[in-house]
Amino acid sequence: MKHSIIGCGRVAPNHVDAAAHAGVDVKWCCDIDEGALRAFSEKHSISNATVDRSEIFGDSDVTSVSICTDHGSHAAIALDALDAGKHVAIEKPITISVEDARAIVERAAALSRIVTVCFQHRFDPLVVEMKRLVEKERLGTVVSAVGHVQCAKTADYYDGWRGRLRTEGGSALINQGIHTLDLLQWFFGPPEVCGAEMDTLHLGETIETEDTLCALLRFPNGALGSLMCTTGSFVEWDSYIEIVGTRGRIRFTTDFPNEIVACDLAGVGDEARLDEIARSRLAPPPTQTYYGISHRRLLADFFRAISWNEAPGVTARHALDTLKTVRRIYDAAQVRREP
Repeated sequence: MKHSIIGCGRVAPNHVDAAAHAGVDVKWCCDIDEGALRAFSEKHSISNATVDRSEIFGDSDVTSVSICTDHGSHAAIALDALDAGKHVAIEKPITISVEDARAIVERAAALSRIVTVCFQHRFDPLVVEMKRLVEKERLGTVVSAVGHVQCAKTADYYDGWRGRLRTEGGSALINQGIHTLDLLQWFFGPPEVCGAEMDTLHLGETIETEDTLCALLRFPNGALGSLMCTTGSFVEWDSYIEIVGTRGRIRFTTDFPNEIVACDLAGVGDEARLDEIARSRLAPPPTQTYYGISHRRLLADFFRAISWNEAPGVTARHALDTLKTVRRIYDAAQVRREP
């Protein structure tokens, strides 16, 4: 099996790392920035480098590709890759618009190709255990679920495609908060968006998108929830989820390493299992720690799905459903400006 990477930016090293852990060879890398492309190919010893992705799509040895480009280009690249017979792993979000995401889902189904999207935190061991506890109703009836993301992003971070509606599609929510939203939706199902507010409170002279957003949610079981995300913090990264039920509550971090901040459960066995998972320590990720290391698990699952011709753990349909909620939140949000 031969894999290739399109887009040689911040997250691309995680895909090289994940492929290596899965024993899959990365044959090509591609980027429109020749300097970035050359540096990436040399650093990661990828012998074939191109600014023209059609070279990758025309290589019959290539089974699959990772798309690590700006959000706005995901759909066009994914559709071209599918038409070329490649299986596709897309960095989140699947794309910017629901219509384009639906087109990816439909094209993949029509061509019998596998698409996964990098919601890698669904594979974090502690997160998987939280999902089990929710499904087993170990917290009783869940009445509240809160997601919180704060991070520090500077003007330099937005020097490029980020911070632009056409290429990023938003900012604090669709780029940073989307992982936490996806986990909430994975645990409890797609929420109703009861209200939302967003604003640009920190870098309004630099970006045209939101840097701070709050949403009020109601989940299918009736539980109320909220999501707060901001890129205007002075803290490099802090993200957590708190779940409150009639028999227990848990607060845990969703960055690296996952940690239990608070835990009150009726089942002593559950608490011991959580402690065991939280104590296990793995080597840090190859780039930003908040990416975690579960790109390894997600891409291993993707390669396995290709080999066995089965659905991956995170499908394009899952990513479409999360994007629908993102778009509903944006539709509900109102930007407050001084007259």
